[in-house]
Amino acid sequence: MNLPSPFVYWAQTESGISLRVDLHNVKNPVIDLREKGLLFTASGIGAKGEQTYQFQLEFCRPVIPETGQYRVNDKEVEISVQKVTVDLWSQLTADEKKPPWLKVDFDRLFAQEEEDNMEDANLIMKEKLGNTIGRRKRPDQNVSIDGTYEAVGRVMKICQLLQMLEIIHLLIGVTQGNYLICLFQLCGRFLVIFALLDAHPRSQTKSAIFYLFIGFTVMEVIRYPYYMLKMYGVNIHFITWLRYTLWIPLYPLVFICEAIIMFRNIPYFEETEKFSMKLPNQWNFSFSFPGALRLYLLLGFFPTLYFMMLHMYRKRKKYLRAPGLWKME
Repeated sequence: MNLPSPFVYWAQTESGISLRVDLHNVKNPVIDLREKGLLFTASGIGAKGEQTYQFQLEFCRPVIPETGQYRVNDKEVEISVQKVTVDLWSQLTADEKKPPWLKVDFDRLFAQEEEDNMEDANLIMKEKLGNTIGRRKRPDQNVSIDGTYEAVGRVMKICQLLQMLEIIHLLIGVTQGNYLICLFQLCGRFLVIFALLDAHPRSQTKSAIFYLFIGFTVMEVIRYPYYMLKMYGVNIHFITWLRYTLWIPLYPLVFICEAIIMFRNIPYFEETEKFSMKLPNQWNFSFSFPGALRLYLLLGFFPTLYFMMLHMYRKRKKYLRAPGLWKME
């Protein structure tokens, strides 16, 4: 026989649980309090008139039955009990205590490249490239192109943050180059990864992310060894040729993938109005982030692509046509 349940009001603190059962003229209450749950049966006047009521609760965390206290009056039944205090933090492993953005298996990332003695950023880029390509080459396993961001997105964000060191090195004179070009490229990547992709989980399953990450990593895997060798005065023909040739197919690929991600994210930002500002406000200023994306795609996409490719073309002419460039220095 199924007995009706009374109205039960729940309250809790860090140390205890309190229940209030809404029954009038309670008779013959039976309260079976256990470590994992509670069974209550009593006769009284409730929502369905005067009859026998019953309910059962299961606790998410254990309680101490010996601390249970009950009080019955004409209008209600009050039940209180103390919870078992558990230090959950002390039970976590050292890896589980790390923040999510630090949970990267660096031992696995660096194991295959220890003998090469490359710099850390380049090693992460190589592992990231391997993981990304692996998702394309193993369709029989539980991986897919659409899951690229979930698999390597965290490592990609770490790499982009590390690339901020390049601007610092240029400003303090450790390396030579145009810091404005580097800053421009880095801001574009930050916009796509930290603003567009992180803002809406629905955009993280697009196939364009796979090809975008391939473009990013292939360029960096060649660029870092080139600059490292250059600092030691070593110039290798093949590395230099790759550095100033691979950008020809990769730059259009990266720009097109970024444009696809921007275009597909516009409806999401229109729906949520994230990063947008509407009047009235205290600054008396309005800004539409979807409108800014549309404006860039309409007027800024091709000029930006042309400017970056022209910049790399001039550098290619400078470094690949210089006499005596191919010999070891």
